[in-house]
Parts: sequence; C-alpha cells; structure tokens
Amino acid sequence: MGKKLFLLLIIAWFLLIGCATQQPRKEAPTDKLGTFKFNERKNIYETFDELANRLRASRYYVVLKKKKIKIDDKVLILELSDRDGDRKAEQFVVYPDTQDFGFIFDLNKDGKIDYIVFNQGLAMTKDIKPYWSKYHWIDSNFDGKIDIHVIPTIDLDGDGFPDEGVTAWIYDTNFDGDVDKAEYLGKDFQKPIENTEGVFIIKAWTGEFKAGKDYFSGMNKIFSEINSLYP
Repeated sequence: MGKKLFLLLIIAWFLLIGCATQQPRKEAPTDKLGTFKFNERKNIYETFDELANRLRASRYYVVLKKKKIKIDDKVLILELSDRDGDRKAEQFVVYPDTQDFGFIFDLNKDGKIDYIVFNQGLAMTKDIKPYWSKYHWIDSNFDGKIDIHVIPTIDLDGDGFPDEGVTAWIYDTNFDGDVDKAEYLGKDFQKPIENTEGVFIIKAWTGEFKAGKDYFSGMNKIFSEINSLYP
C-alpha cells in the first residue's frame, strides 16, 4: 500500500504540473487598452514604457525577419525579432551606421504596428544616475502614419537635467504631417506650448529644438518599412 500511495502521489503531482502549464494566456496590460484614447494618453504611455523596459531586459532574442531598406540614400538592414517567446515581433533594429532600435506594438490589434517605443539613449537624473530614455511614436488614428511624438527628457527648470515625470507631447491633429499642437504633461500639470511663427519650441535637456513642418516625415519612413515587414 505504501508504494501504491507513493506512485499515486507522483502521478497526481505530474497532473497538477501539466494543468498549470496548460493555463490560458494571461491578459497582457496592453490588451485592455484596445485603441488610442486621447484622455487616457498618459496611462497608455506609461503602460507601453514599462512593457518596453521588460522586453529590453529579456534574454530571449530570436530574429524573425529581415530585409534591405533605403532611407535617405543609405542602404540599411531592418530586422524584426521576438523578445518574449510568443513567435511575434516585438523589436526592430536598423543597422549598420545607426543606433535605431525600439519596440513595436499593435495597439488596436488590426495586424499593423501603430505604437513604437524608440531608443533615445542614456539620460541622467538630477542626482547623476544614468538611465535608458525612450521616445514614443504613435499612430493614433491607425492610418499608417505617425501623428504623435512623446519626449521624456524635458528640462523646464533649466538645470541641464530631465525633470522627473515631465514629458512633451507633439501632435499632428489634422494628420497632414505637420505639427499643429504641443504640450508639456507633468505629474500634476498640463501646460500648452505656444505656436511661435509656425513652430513649437521644445525645451529638452540637451537644449531647445523646433517642431513644425514635416516633423514626422523622417520617422514615418522607418515606420512604413516596419509595417511592410510585419507581422
């Protein structure tokens, strides 16, 4: 009886393990977003920013597709990779001669990429700690073109370091390729950026720059190539 009981316990244990491994896929945080809602833009931004951090930390890396592309007279390689083992592309890399890489998402689940978390590079906190900073590029109306750019390294107090929790949002609200609205969003404030003779002056930690006509055209070239290769 002792041996039989032991064998029954072993069988039961394996059955439990098998059931655990066959559980349905847990709903991802991005599954609940569904589409781009303007009044939920900060939550959407934070959700994808955190997801990009997790994907970047993953040791899983399998190249799924690659092709030659031409950007501004340069012949480059675009590569799409799986970073979480689901056999779908979550990362793009463009090489050689660039540091362009980022994480790609299909927010509205229509089979096309509409959200990119793009490598910006290393930034520095006010207490001199380095961290990985990321631009966000968004196709909010799902027409295949970027119309929102989010910049996380904003310096409104002029001390030469990014202000914690402050982002600049640059918009093409009529979807013609030009910037027509911009604002700063912080933890407890929203501040419109003034239109100065057709451009919006953004106060980044590396210095001020202007956003205006054809602002999205450069990123749209890469965006179009990614979607031509995806899924």
